[in-house]
Amino acid sequence: MESKDAILVINYKNFNDTIECLSSLIDNCKTSTIFILDNASPNESCEVIQNWLDKNKNRVSEQLTFKEQEFIEFSRIASLPSNSIVFIKTNNNMGFAGGNNFIIKNILNYYDYFLLFNNDAICLNNIAVKMKSFLEENKEYGMATCRINHYSPKEKLQQMGGELLWYGHFKRYDEKFLANCINKGINNVDVTFASGCVMMLKKENLIKHGLLSETIFFGEEDVDLCLRYKKLGIKIVSVLDAVVLHKGGAAQQTVNESKDAPYATSITARAIMLKHRYNKVYWHFWFYFFTFMMSVNIMVRRGYGWKRTAKIMQVTKKYTKKNNHMTRDTYLSIMNEFK
Repeated sequence: MESKDAILVINYKNFNDTIECLSSLIDNCKTSTIFILDNASPNESCEVIQNWLDKNKNRVSEQLTFKEQEFIEFSRIASLPSNSIVFIKTNNNMGFAGGNNFIIKNILNYYDYFLLFNNDAICLNNIAVKMKSFLEENKEYGMATCRINHYSPKEKLQQMGGELLWYGHFKRYDEKFLANCINKGINNVDVTFASGCVMMLKKENLIKHGLLSETIFFGEEDVDLCLRYKKLGIKIVSVLDAVVLHKGGAAQQTVNESKDAPYATSITARAIMLKHRYNKVYWHFWFYFFTFMMSVNIMVRRGYGWKRTAKIMQVTKKYTKKNNHMTRDTYLSIMNEFK
């Protein structure tokens, strides 16, 4: 029997980005089923997205809308035709991991591959088929990502995966690395880090090794999963002829326009996440080294002054040391430190 894939998109307030994203997926991924979840947006997202879906019904095989409990009780998932779209409205903001996990838990028995796709990303070709085909033919691989270019300029690489570094950070492969792959005719590149912006997962691994970690409300789910897969010996690939455009950071920018806040939330999330992977003594030594390395990274590579960097690290240490989870309230408190 032919394998089936589901594409998962999470919306929080950014309905314009989400609509552009959905339109690109409908046009390019006609053999997939799209599940769009609104994470209890406090604005008119649900109404705007629903109106758009109603006006574009002729572009899909079937369009269904559910409240949270209705979706849990829906019994016809197995019979949904490809090129269908399902809109789910939640009661509470579950976060990125929680929202994706909610969908996966309710459809896990009916699909073989699950493509996590950021709502501020644009699909340029049938990425689902390209990544799924590789995973089907190469059983030792359990995750796939792709070539992700900037939204503007479209030709410039934003990321294509990379490698996890020994001190808890990761390195993204750059345009020079990509050009070298293209010159050598390499289309499928082994990576140890893949961004949650575009991440295809296999059903069998989700059942055996678990879903996304919900330790962190927003961010670092991708790093955590890549660390788990590396430890388990599950390989990750970047499929370069699958191409996406990514605006980047839209979900955070709607909460706070400061560019410093996302750095603080990301570093704090990474440190809290690794509390659950390292023993207490090792983690403390690691944390001081990690914050030093990230301070250098922010000042040298990003060009931030020492006062600005110091504020980011001060907030990071404040929230990391007193929390073992990054809840929604913790996340918003960090963002509000930079207002």
